[in-house]
This record gives sequence, structure tokens and C-alpha cells, in this order.
Amino acid sequence: MRDICTYLNGRSDKTFLGTGNLGLAIQPTAARLVYVQRWHEGGLCDWAAGSVRSWSPDRIVMDEPVPPVGASFSVRPLTRQIFATRDDLLGMTLTWHNDTGQPLALEATFSGELPGQLRQGDETQASILYAVTPYSDRVPQPLHFALAASWPPQHVALHDEGYDITFTQTLEPGHSTVLMLFLGIGIDLPAVETALRRWQNEVDLDTAVRHDWN
Repeated sequence: MRDICTYLNGRSDKTFLGTGNLGLAIQPTAARLVYVQRWHEGGLCDWAAGSVRSWSPDRIVMDEPVPPVGASFSVRPLTRQIFATRDDLLGMTLTWHNDTGQPLALEATFSGELPGQLRQGDETQASILYAVTPYSDRVPQPLHFALAASWPPQHVALHDEGYDITFTQTLEPGHSTVLMLFLGIGIDLPAVETALRRWQNEVDLDTAVRHDWN
């Protein structure tokens, strides 16, 4: 069977990732997200903003390793990729490598917004942050947003619909590390949680996402 993601890989003129229900339009300083014909923007996933180096159906490699808005780092990452999974998750991977002779203290802070009522998750839940908002006056089920990561947060601050999350890690000489952010959206929160737990536990996320698409 042909690997369609590899077959179509390498485009730099495409700026859209999509699944059955979810789509992400990447712009130079912002990113717009659509979930079943309803658009969201304004800080929801601006960590995906920038210019495209290489596009394939499951992921985009960005030109800029640092998002132009909504993120700050003590050490500049080497690469940044944006990915989409078949079960309606969007995410970002950031990769660092320590080629110095000393440990590196990594600190990554992200700021953004989740629409609606915002709350912090507890230790039994898959996500760091949750938000819920009405979908529309014609759809009775609310829309759930869940933001998760592969590292535990060092600090979380909430303000209205906005948040600031800081992650830290010490990277030893000669080692590499990857921070993954996940954004799940849907009207079925248990299904969103299941998808987040599945992908958070993947050792090789890039390969697993691609195999799932094919």
C-alpha cells in the first residue's frame, strides 16, 4: 500500500492541516482553527503560526523553530513541527539537542486562550487545561477544548479565557529531548481524553501518527 503521506510530502505552498472534523489554517502571525464549520482564532493555537518549510498530509515542518507569538524559550529549539491525528487532535513538537559540555536548563512558556469556561485539570485527567463553550444555538451539546503536554507543567496561571503555562527540564550533554503539545476538541469529552492519553504515551510520535493515517 502506498504511503500517501510520504508520497505527497515536501510541499511548501500548503498551509492547511485537516482531519474529518478539524482543520488548521496557518498564517504568518496567527493560526485559525475550524471544528465542523465553526472557526476559532485569537490565541487558540497560535503556536502553529509561521511559514511552512515542508508540508505533508499529517504534519508541517515550520521554517521558524520558535513560534512568532505566544511562546518564549530559555534555549532556542532546533525544530518545530505541527501535526494532526485522525482522532481530531492538533499538536506541536519542539526538539532540542545539547551539543555543549554542560547541562542545559530548558524553560518553555506558552500563552494563549481557550474559549469559554476555563479550568485546570487534576492528576487523574489527561490534560493540563480544559474549557467548555456552547457550540451554537442549534446544537445542544457544548464544545470541549483540552490542552495537554508530554512534560508536566512547572507553573500554570489562568486569567479569564487566557493562560500561561511554563515547562522546565534539564538536558544533559549529548542528549536530545522533545516537548509535545496537544489540543483536543470535540463534543464528546471522554473521547477527547481517550485520544490524548493514546498519543501522550507514544514514544515515537511522528512514526505512530503517520502509520495511523496510512
